[in-house]
Amino acid sequence: MFRDGGDAPRTPAQVAEMQGYGGSDDWIVMPLQCATQWDSLAHIFYEGKMYNGYDATLVTSSGAAKNSIDKTRDKIVGRGVLLDVARHKGCARARSRATRSPWPTLEATAAAARA
Repeated sequence: MFRDGGDAPRTPAQVAEMQGYGGSDDWIVMPLQCATQWDSLAHIFYEGKMYNGYDATLVTSSGAAKNSIDKTRDKIVGRGVLLDVARHKGCARARSRATRSPWPTLEATAAAARA
Protein backbone atom coordinates (compact mmCIF):
# COMPACT_ATOMS: atom_id res chain seq x y z
CA MET A 1 0.00 0.00 0.00
CA PHE A 2 1.51 3.32 -0.98
CA ARG A 3 -0.97 5.44 0.97
CA ASP A 4 -2.88 4.33 4.03
CA GLY A 5 -4.78 5.66 7.03
CA GLY A 6 -1.52 6.82 8.61
CA ASP A 7 -1.24 9.34 5.81
CA ALA A 8 -4.55 11.05 6.68
CA PRO A 9 -4.39 14.73 7.59
CA ARG A 10 -3.89 15.05 11.35
CA THR A 11 -3.26 18.63 12.33
CA PRO A 12 -5.79 21.45 11.75
CA ALA A 13 -3.41 22.88 9.12
CA GLN A 14 -3.19 19.53 7.29
CA VAL A 15 -6.97 19.10 7.42
CA ALA A 16 -7.44 22.58 5.97
CA GLU A 17 -4.82 21.91 3.25
CA MET A 18 -6.47 18.63 2.26
CA GLN A 19 -9.96 20.12 2.66
CA GLY A 20 -10.65 17.28 5.11
CA TYR A 21 -10.10 14.52 2.57
CA GLY A 22 -7.81 11.51 2.93
CA GLY A 23 -7.75 8.01 1.56
CA SER A 24 -5.83 4.85 0.97
CA ASP A 25 -4.71 3.26 -2.26
CA ASP A 26 -2.65 0.44 -3.72
CA TRP A 27 -0.30 0.23 -6.65
CA ILE A 28 0.33 -2.70 -8.90
CA VAL A 29 3.65 -2.55 -10.68
CA MET A 30 3.73 -4.82 -13.70
CA PRO A 31 6.56 -4.50 -16.21
CA LEU A 32 4.96 -4.83 -19.63
CA GLN A 33 7.58 -7.23 -20.94
CA CYS A 34 6.61 -9.80 -18.28
CA ALA A 35 3.08 -10.40 -19.55
CA THR A 36 1.64 -12.60 -22.23
CA GLN A 37 1.92 -10.70 -25.46
CA TRP A 38 2.75 -10.87 -29.12
CA ASP A 39 5.85 -8.92 -30.03
CA SER A 40 5.99 -7.31 -33.44
CA LEU A 41 8.96 -6.29 -35.52
CA ALA A 42 8.28 -2.72 -34.36
CA HIS A 43 9.59 -3.35 -30.83
CA ILE A 44 13.32 -3.02 -31.45
CA PHE A 45 15.21 -0.13 -33.02
CA TYR A 46 18.81 0.18 -34.11
CA GLU A 47 20.20 3.57 -35.10
CA GLY A 48 16.69 4.99 -35.35
CA LYS A 49 15.39 2.24 -37.61
CA MET A 50 13.29 -0.88 -37.11
CA TYR A 51 13.09 -4.04 -39.21
CA ASN A 52 13.19 -3.47 -42.99
CA GLY A 53 14.66 0.01 -42.52
CA TYR A 54 11.47 1.73 -41.41
CA ASP A 55 11.96 4.83 -39.29
CA ALA A 56 11.41 4.40 -35.55
CA THR A 57 9.16 7.47 -35.52
CA LEU A 58 6.49 5.34 -37.23
CA VAL A 59 5.86 3.76 -33.81
CA THR A 60 3.87 5.92 -31.40
CA SER A 61 1.80 5.34 -28.28
CA SER A 62 -1.17 4.90 -30.66
CA GLY A 63 0.46 1.97 -32.46
CA ALA A 64 2.88 1.07 -35.21
CA ALA A 65 2.34 2.31 -38.77
CA LYS A 66 4.74 -0.39 -40.04
CA ASN A 67 5.74 -3.85 -38.77
CA SER A 68 2.63 -4.16 -36.59
CA ILE A 69 1.02 -7.51 -35.81
CA ASP A 70 -2.46 -6.21 -36.66
CA LYS A 71 -2.38 -7.99 -40.05
CA THR A 72 -2.22 -11.37 -38.26
CA ARG A 73 -5.01 -10.84 -35.74
CA ASP A 74 -7.55 -12.90 -37.73
CA LYS A 75 -5.05 -15.56 -38.74
CA ILE A 76 -3.59 -16.79 -35.44
CA VAL A 77 -5.40 -18.74 -32.77
CA GLY A 78 -4.64 -17.25 -29.36
CA ARG A 79 -6.07 -20.15 -27.38
CA GLY A 80 -6.74 -23.66 -28.45
CA VAL A 81 -6.90 -27.28 -27.41
CA LEU A 82 -4.41 -29.81 -28.70
CA LEU A 83 -6.02 -33.18 -29.34
CA ASP A 84 -3.99 -36.30 -30.12
CA VAL A 85 -6.27 -37.65 -32.87
CA ALA A 86 -3.63 -40.09 -34.11
CA ARG A 87 -3.39 -41.75 -30.69
CA HIS A 88 -7.19 -41.85 -30.39
CA LYS A 89 -7.38 -43.63 -33.76
CA GLY A 90 -4.67 -46.07 -32.71
CA CYS A 91 -2.02 -44.78 -35.12
CA ALA A 92 1.63 -44.90 -34.14
CA ARG A 93 2.07 -41.36 -35.42
CA ALA A 94 0.22 -38.66 -37.28
CA ARG A 95 0.34 -38.42 -41.04
CA SER A 96 3.17 -36.35 -42.44
CA ARG A 97 0.73 -33.98 -44.16
CA ALA A 98 -1.71 -31.83 -42.25
CA THR A 99 -5.28 -32.99 -42.62
CA ARG A 100 -8.57 -31.77 -41.26
CA SER A 101 -10.44 -33.97 -38.83
CA PRO A 102 -14.23 -33.98 -38.93
CA TRP A 103 -16.00 -32.50 -35.91
CA PRO A 104 -17.30 -35.88 -34.63
CA THR A 105 -13.72 -37.20 -34.57
CA LEU A 106 -12.58 -34.20 -32.53
CA GLU A 107 -15.50 -34.63 -30.11
CA ALA A 108 -14.72 -38.33 -29.67
CA THR A 109 -11.01 -37.60 -29.14
CA ALA A 110 -11.80 -34.96 -26.51
CA ALA A 111 -14.27 -37.27 -24.74
CA ALA A 112 -11.68 -40.08 -24.64
CA ALA A 113 -9.06 -37.67 -23.25
CA ARG A 114 -11.42 -36.65 -20.42
CA ALA A 115 -12.16 -40.27 -19.50
